[in-house]
Amino acid sequence: MFERIVVGMDDSPASAHAVEWAAALAVDAQLLLVHVERDRESGSEYLSATSDRAGARVRVMDEAERIRSAHPGIHVVTSTEQGPVVDLLRTFLRPGTLLVVGRGQGHAGRWSAGVRLAGTHGGGAVAVVPDAPSQDAALGVVAGIDGSVLSHEVLRIGADLAAATRQPLTLLHAWTAPKMWEQDLGAYAGEFAEYEQMHRDTLAEAVDSGIEYGATPQARLVHGLSVDELLAASEHASALVVGSHSGSAVARFLLGSVSHELLLRARIPMLVVLPS
Repeated sequence: MFERIVVGMDDSPASAHAVEWAAALAVDAQLLLVHVERDRESGSEYLSATSDRAGARVRVMDEAERIRSAHPGIHVVTSTEQGPVVDLLRTFLRPGTLLVVGRGQGHAGRWSAGVRLAGTHGGGAVAVVPDAPSQDAALGVVAGIDGSVLSHEVLRIGADLAAATRQPLTLLHAWTAPKMWEQDLGAYAGEFAEYEQMHRDTLAEAVDSGIEYGATPQARLVHGLSVDELLAASEHASALVVGSHSGSAVARFLLGSVSHELLLRARIPMLVVLPS
């Protein structure tokens, strides 16, 4: 699924849940634990054995040993960095890499580290793990399909994740018709039916691709807003996979995309597949 899984660590409960979630996936991938300290020290204090960075290095190494004991055979490496958290974590993103952070790490809400990282381009994926995962989650991975080029990678990762965790895969495609059609269905019935069939074809193609990836996906075509429908479908799922279609840096920070809105509201681990 991924060649490398990188976890951005701090000392928060959200970070601890992110580490546990990532370790469970890193069966055939290298697991890299990265503890980032903000710039607070300089000179001899920065290099001393009692500095904040030295303490962070000890904590991340202890965490690596704990993971090795809990998951025998897993390949765990560590790194301690200093500087702006999001900027440093972005440097690890590339195709074949999953970057995992806890929900709420960094600034809260719309300015969290996970939200900002999900606006990155360059390939790979970002996973945001809630600090209190639902205990009644049913088995299942939900992948949001929108017919874009990025949907193929969303589908592949969703299929791989479902296979790795031995869970079923649901492909969901949500669509809405132009408002003027909905206000007068009698006048636009033909166009409405043709438009719906286009979306059925999009989902059918995704199902065929999912089968090629070795999955047996369940397909769901729903008429409604993508954010609302994906949240409802994934309410009792174990993970949600979507693509990021953010444009400019300003658009990413204003969080206008479906993926960013989902990051703010999803209660389960969410993977955002990034464009190259």
